[in-house]
Amino acid sequence: SVWDAGANLSRLFAPRSGSGALGLRLGFLDGLRVLATLHVVLGHVFLISALGAKNAVPAVADYAARFEAMAVLSAFCAVDVFFWMSGMLAALALGGEGGGAARGPAGATSASSPPPCLASALAVTHRYLRLTPVYAAVLAAYAQLLPLAGSGPLWAGLQRSPDFAQCRDRWFVNLLYAQNVVGPPERRGTAACMGWTWYLADDMQFFLLAAAAVPWYRRRPRVVAAVFALAVLASSAATAALSRLHALDISPLSPGYNRYVYAAPYCRVGAYAVGVLFGLYLTDHAEDYRRRDRARAQGLSPDTRLEHRAGGGEGAGREPGRDRVPSLDMRLTNLAGDGERAAAAGPGSW
Repeated sequence: SVWDAGANLSRLFAPRSGSGALGLRLGFLDGLRVLATLHVVLGHVFLISALGAKNAVPAVADYAARFEAMAVLSAFCAVDVFFWMSGMLAALALGGEGGGAARGPAGATSASSPPPCLASALAVTHRYLRLTPVYAAVLAAYAQLLPLAGSGPLWAGLQRSPDFAQCRDRWFVNLLYAQNVVGPPERRGTAACMGWTWYLADDMQFFLLAAAAVPWYRRRPRVVAAVFALAVLASSAATAALSRLHALDISPLSPGYNRYVYAAPYCRVGAYAVGVLFGLYLTDHAEDYRRRDRARAQGLSPDTRLEHRAGGGEGAGREPGRDRVPSLDMRLTNLAGDGERAAAAGPGSW
């Protein structure tokens, strides 16, 4: 069923109930991850091979500039699949916070759910403590240990790489997830310390936006939806304006593409915002999907399912604890666990 577009769209827009987020089965995300990862790997293999062979085979560079090569070079945009998934999962995780039960009507409140501002602060702190200790350890090993891990005539060139000096001078910028916006353009994004970590910076900044807005969704649904719809439009407009200003063409290999567009958060936020909007859509319809599956399990006809939904009330047939929003105590417990991990990993990272 991997190539069945109709079945996959059905699973995407009407997932079955299960043990995932909001009680929905989201196993289809695994297939998307695999396909997107393979596409990214293909693009990098082609690019590295083309750059290494263009002196011996100049036709490789000419082929990379042709339209049919875009099927491979568009792999650099496959990262948007991961931004989309990240935004969707952030919306599913944050959608019930600060505004009552995740499937309740707009404006509903719940004593077990923290206020929106507190929910935002806890979510951001939890994410930072979960990611940063390991990130700091890898950064320290890359800047301090990797230059000492080899020898030979070719290794000397690697040791003189300016990236190591940049990491030693600007490591704190990476740990603030700001290497894609802080500093001159030639030292941002993919040209920053550990350039491949531009994704972490973008994703953290996008999560800050989601954490600030999504917990308010149950109280101000139209405002929150408008924020992310505007983010999609602004991202498209920024990419078009920068492409025109710097004369960038459709190919990711065009001069200036990496510097001005590829890792810029204002050019990549669109996919994340679309994911958030889709996650909010699933949040609104999660209870409908569970009612549908319960009706199927009971052998009810479509008409009977409609009557069951109309007469059952908002809480009819719910599984115990399925709609429970994580309590403030539970969130503080998770936060304490992250703090313990950060305290244990901190000395090792330094």
